[in-house]
Amino acid sequence: MATTNLSNDRIFYATQAVAIAPFKQTSTAYNKIHMAHGLQSIGITTNFNLEQVFELGQLEIYENVEGIPDVEVTMEKVVDGYPLLFHMATTGNPEDGFVAATKQNCFLERSKQRCDVRLGIYEENKGNNVVAAGASGAHTATSAAQQTEVYFSGMYINSVSYSMPVDGPMTESVTLVGNNKQWLHSSLDENVTGPQGEDGILPFQQMALASGGASQNANGNQPTQRFNGDDSPLARTSGTHLDDLVLASGGVQRREDVLLEISTLPKSIRGVNGTSRGNAYNASTKVPRVHLQSFSASTDMGREDVLELGRKNPYARTANFPIEVTCDIEAITAEGDFVNALEEGDPALCTTLNSGENTPDETIKLVTRGGTVVDLGGRNRLSSVSYGGGDAGGGNATCTYSYTNFNSFEIRQQPQLKTDKETFKADNVI
Repeated sequence: MATTNLSNDRIFYATQAVAIAPFKQTSTAYNKIHMAHGLQSIGITTNFNLEQVFELGQLEIYENVEGIPDVEVTMEKVVDGYPLLFHMATTGNPEDGFVAATKQNCFLERSKQRCDVRLGIYEENKGNNVVAAGASGAHTATSAAQQTEVYFSGMYINSVSYSMPVDGPMTESVTLVGNNKQWLHSSLDENVTGPQGEDGILPFQQMALASGGASQNANGNQPTQRFNGDDSPLARTSGTHLDDLVLASGGVQRREDVLLEISTLPKSIRGVNGTSRGNAYNASTKVPRVHLQSFSASTDMGREDVLELGRKNPYARTANFPIEVTCDIEAITAEGDFVNALEEGDPALCTTLNSGENTPDETIKLVTRGGTVVDLGGRNRLSSVSYGGGDAGGGNATCTYSYTNFNSFEIRQQPQLKTDKETFKADNVI
């Protein structure tokens, strides 16, 4: 079996880089916008679906039929102002029109997009200048290139989640699913033409499937944004960028970067005042009305293979609508959750659409200083509330409110949140 030329004793965070591009993006078209910044982890799972066929008269297996392989890629990044993984994986192809990061009402549109993912693994002793997977050398001004690449083509977004804890950075986690994974490495002579790989592993010059084919050398791809030791969050903590409107946008987003003054939380959370924007923020005292501890929102598209006669691979892998969206909000309580559960419903709702029920539809929108907007729309219903903590072992009592909606999961990345230094943009714009 062929082996790589890596001198690595291991793989660790500094020797890996990930690029995400629209499906069938040509290798020479990769550029810095395809680089995944702030990535914390990546995991790969491959399952070979086997179906056993037996026959009368024989104890041993008649045939072990292999179906379509399932490939799953999970990634997590900190929210830092750079493009979100969800957006990178669902931007779409140029010929179909890009789905902008600021576009509203595009959950269905994003669910139909596919992408290509490349994980590059580099020499650990070649310095800190690493370019994106699928691009040229891992070390500037040398011929040192990524030695190994994992290429995933035609991947679909399957699940997405966002989490803002009180004691760490805001994170985004995504799961991509597909049926095509290829390991590529540089152990063979770059000048050898034709598919010379062993065990299905192709030589390095074919890594990025460049238009030049086998004759294209290892550095044939266009370089993307380098990680040269000074990469930092796009959401800046100081300085200027384009204009004064994005000063101090928080860097990696943390608890202090939640802009409650332009966010909207459910009124069912004790302390929230009204249903309009800024309802969890006291504009007079400039402090939050609620002691929030965490916010998380997630969805799983539950994709299914759509098959047809005459083809082994699925012709589509559709999202299973209606898609449930969940949101959990935890807060320290000084009084209790004050959510009643009455047999005949809440009397306060008797003249509304929710007459005879205990919970109304509520709006959830969380906005961060770096421009990330988690908008779950106005049809969220409280599905459960729990009270706990504050026991004899110490700690504070907390209430966790869980909400659910269907098909409303709009994640946007705004380049700026203000129309001037004092005024935020209108709620329907953000």
